[in-house]
Amino acid sequence: MVSVCIVGYAEDTMVYAEVLASMDSLGCIYDRDASKKEIAEKYGVEYYTELEYLDGIDGFVVSGKELDRFIESVMNKRKSRKDHTYILLPRYINNCSILKDIPRESRIRIVPSYLDYFNPLLGYTRDMLMDYNYRPLLLRYSSTHNSIEGITDDISALTYLIGEQPRYVSSLSNGPIMIALLAYRECIAEITARIGGSTARRLDILCSNDISISVDHTKQEVSVDGSVKKSGSEDLLYILIDEFVSSIERRESPKVTLKDALVVWRIIDAIMLSSRLGSQIYIGNDVMMKI
Repeated sequence: MVSVCIVGYAEDTMVYAEVLASMDSLGCIYDRDASKKEIAEKYGVEYYTELEYLDGIDGFVVSGKELDRFIESVMNKRKSRKDHTYILLPRYINNCSILKDIPRESRIRIVPSYLDYFNPLLGYTRDMLMDYNYRPLLLRYSSTHNSIEGITDDISALTYLIGEQPRYVSSLSNGPIMIALLAYRECIAEITARIGGSTARRLDILCSNDISISVDHTKQEVSVDGSVKKSGSEDLLYILIDEFVSSIERRESPKVTLKDALVVWRIIDAIMLSSRLGSQIYIGNDVMMKI
């Protein structure tokens, strides 16, 4: 049985601890705040305040408040290990410079919490879009999020569906509204996001065969030309964590990787830069330019 450690018990890792405990995969909790010991006692797991006690553990969920310090420790102390270290990032950790600097040869596997990679509705939609007859021309996300970080969900979903990063990004914001246009090689995506209010998301896709596909995240259904083809809801966080644990057991690369996160972070950076400068932004693998 794989044991996963929570590094930094905080608001962004609490729910992960609950899910791991329900799977009997919560091994321990590390936090520099000694008052968090009672949390470990509640779950019946070990509690540590020093990182050196974590050397024998292979899987971690790392809070944003501990991420830089922990990654630096892992890179320094685990260079000689043959096995990979698996690190699951909580939702909405974006633009972490230390993760961008992890050497490719390091044996650290970073897993971002992009829940839509595990959404059966998007999986069904992605399978259709891989069929040449359903080649997407325009993808349009209309969404309402509690905070600006919520657009990460829309961007990661588009990255999953399209499988590449856009070449150009243009965006503008006015009060609670943000609009972003993403130009890919063979299609265009538009995100219209309202910040504030009850969360709602809908993706409409126009395909080359004049077929329209709609993914309603609120109703949890996929429609093709107005006819519902697939519906149903799943606990996506549970599926994500279960896949994370299984990857450690199998010693395999996880479904979502640092490569996916780097694409999402580049897009977010370009959207914010375009909105600030009022210009279209070109995205390369290692460069971002105003044009």
